[in-house]
Amino acid sequence: MCCIDATAIVSYVGREIDDDVLDAVTRILGRDGVRGLTITAVADEAKLSRVTLHRRGSSLDDFVIGVLARASDDLRASLWPALTGNGDAASRLQIALRTLCDVAERHAAVLTALYAEPSRPIPGRPGRTTSFEFIEPFERLLRDGMIDGSLRVEDPESEAILVANTVCWTYLHMRRAHRWPAGRTADKIITLATAHLISSKISTP
Repeated sequence: MCCIDATAIVSYVGREIDDDVLDAVTRILGRDGVRGLTITAVADEAKLSRVTLHRRGSSLDDFVIGVLARASDDLRASLWPALTGNGDAASRLQIALRTLCDVAERHAAVLTALYAEPSRPIPGRPGRTTSFEFIEPFERLLRDGMIDGSLRVEDPESEAILVANTVCWTYLHMRRAHRWPAGRTADKIITLATAHLISSKISTP
């Protein structure tokens, strides 16, 4: 499966956040949740001084956007084969949702800790938000399904929000709270989330 190449720097409108700092933020979120995320905690975890961190001009909100953007960039890169590959949209949607589960697994600490956080605009990406970045690829697949007749969709935007959120958050809950195996969890949730969308004209994989 395709995955983004981890870069040394994530840039937002002149601000630069080292990948090591984002790794530190991820560890804090996984261990202590949002309440544990402070400038002091990030500095200590990244083995930097608070002065150094302040001089770089990044706030806690920048760190939250940074780790969420890193997760969404991973998702978008990993989804590329499903978005551009052969096959009807229904089949590609199921592949894409399985990819979403894989990405959720990789970024579970961040996504779980930030579950209740509101979406945020992403600096340097006009019109993009941390939520929109996750949802847009699935809306595109649903629109493809409307065209090729493999999916029953009336409102692709709201349907994409519903399906992507259902799969992502239910997957994380079943994996972390109930310890279900990854493959079984993905299979059952994707079947449940897409049953109302699949056209009777096709057979799903």
